[in-house]
Amino acid sequence: MVRDMGTQDDIRGGKEKYARNQADKTHDKQEGNKRNDLDNVQERKHARIMLGMRILQWLLGLIAFSVMASVTGYSNVKSFQYLLAMGIIVFVLNLPLCGVEWFLIGISYEDEEREVTRVRLYRSMPKINVIYDAIVSFLCFGAASAAAGVTSDPPPGLTACNGGCSDPRAAVAMMFLLAFALVGSLFLGVAKLRKQMAEDAAVLPVSTKGTSQAEAVWQHNFTVGFVLRTFQWMLALVSFACFLSLDNNADFSAIQFAIAIGIIIFIVAFVLMGFELYGRMQNLEYLPLGLGSWLGSLALLGYDVVFALLSFGSACAAAGVTSLDCSVLPFKCSVGRAGVGLMFATWFFMWGSIYISYKDHDKAIMLKEVS
Repeated sequence: MVRDMGTQDDIRGGKEKYARNQADKTHDKQEGNKRNDLDNVQERKHARIMLGMRILQWLLGLIAFSVMASVTGYSNVKSFQYLLAMGIIVFVLNLPLCGVEWFLIGISYEDEEREVTRVRLYRSMPKINVIYDAIVSFLCFGAASAAAGVTSDPPPGLTACNGGCSDPRAAVAMMFLLAFALVGSLFLGVAKLRKQMAEDAAVLPVSTKGTSQAEAVWQHNFTVGFVLRTFQWMLALVSFACFLSLDNNADFSAIQFAIAIGIIIFIVAFVLMGFELYGRMQNLEYLPLGLGSWLGSLALLGYDVVFALLSFGSACAAAGVTSLDCSVLPFKCSVGRAGVGLMFATWFFMWGSIYISYKDHDKAIMLKEVS
């Protein structure tokens, strides 16, 4: 009798445990469905925003190259040809990108056969978008700057501006807007990519996370920093000296802009060389005068990014002028082109400083969170 009662209690306890397990599974499934529904809503929202950005870029590219193609004699100006080519490239490449975003918006999430395709696209598209937007936005900004260098002060005898430069200037404005629109979609792509990386990091084993954090430790290299600033200082000096030596350089706004950017980079790079040298001699861990702090590293990173962009834009603008037929220019083309090449080299070395400033700022943020 006692044995039968014990058996009945065990059966009853097993049933209750099974019921609780089933209830837990049902609850977890419901919570999982809610999370999936929320993720699907967010993914659709992101796809709609990206589709709107792609359509805007497609229209701006269409207007830019259409207006430039209508200019008489545009084929005689290399910077106008460059702008036309970039407008066509964006117009063509944005069509398949629009198609992918449209597919992601319209796909049915109950369709299991397309579920794998949807997941693969959502995982791969942020990387594709970031690479595409980063490269094409720079090229479009360069095309707009080069053409603006010509349209701001067209030399006498330029066929493309005989009847006024209103149409080329309109195309330049559209190309600048296109570059800014591409930067906007670049930020969206970077945000989406960072979110995916954070989700991937959340599921890593604890030992893996510890290893990745240990590998992320960054030490400022004063020697490399000093060399980069020295190259920027020397290249900016020779570049603006070349532009200053040009006859009638004041007649061209693009040349004046390049001179101003060269002088600013020359002065700031000289000051930062002193900071790098002082930190190396004193065996410091960070740049002095607060440049290693969160706010100081952010300010330095902002300077490097902004003036890398301005040096690139000024080099493109000056290149637009110096690429014209030398017979219509009042100065030696070779000297002007040398100044352009040196400014491009300055921009190249500023990328190294951007990387160092970014890593310094990233470490400053980590130390601030720990403290």
